[in-house]
Amino acid sequence: MRPLEGILALDFSQFLAGPSAAMRLADLGARVIKIERPDGGDLGRQLYISNLELDGDSTLFHSINRISKVMRLTSKTPPTSLRSRN
Repeated sequence: MRPLEGILALDFSQFLAGPSAAMRLADLGARVIKIERPDGGDLGRQLYISNLELDGDSTLFHSINRISKVMRLTSKTPPTSLRSRN
């Protein structure tokens, strides 16, 4: 059993440092779900260190986010309407 097995981690980060940390959590057994902006997702998708790409995204993006499940969310509800009404 890995130390973080059974833990769910949500990754709201972009570029290298955040996804790299999420990858480490996944390596230790956490289930990682990457939450991205609906209009293009993580800016790291267009971050190239070579001319290679996979499914229209940089291979760097795929290698850093190799274990994460990706979900794109849009919030249509204004934050003020989410407050409790007691």
